Amino acid sequence: MADQRHDGSRKRTVALAATAIAAMIPSLLLPLAPAAAQMLCSKPLQPLCSTDLQNVTDATERDRCVSDTDKYLDELRSYRDCLQTALEKADESLKRGEGFKSCLDSGRKDCSLKNDGDL
Repeated sequence: MADQRHDGSRKRTVALAATAIAAMIPSLLLPLAPAAAQMLCSKPLQPLCSTDLQNVTDATERDRCVSDTDKYLDELRSYRDCLQTALEKADESLKRGEGFKSCLDSGRKDCSLKNDGDL
């Protein structure tokens, strides 16, 4: 009988903890919202075999290293492309910002900075 009450209490505690965690998730994601509008480029990890070929002792390991290196090079190209795109978007945002400041400096009252959220 005591074991059943203990199990029920534990289930309620787990359920409450899960509910509390679920309630916190949206607030944890809020700081990420501005970053989500930005381009996120992930630098790939270099294959382990590329730092120490002495550990590659047979043909199978060498083939695996070649395969890992091919994958790394593909990911590195994608990373470079992502960075280039992010740089182009940053340049566009900079130009829009400079145009906005120029408008403000001219004394106009209809100045606005639009579409800066897609950097």
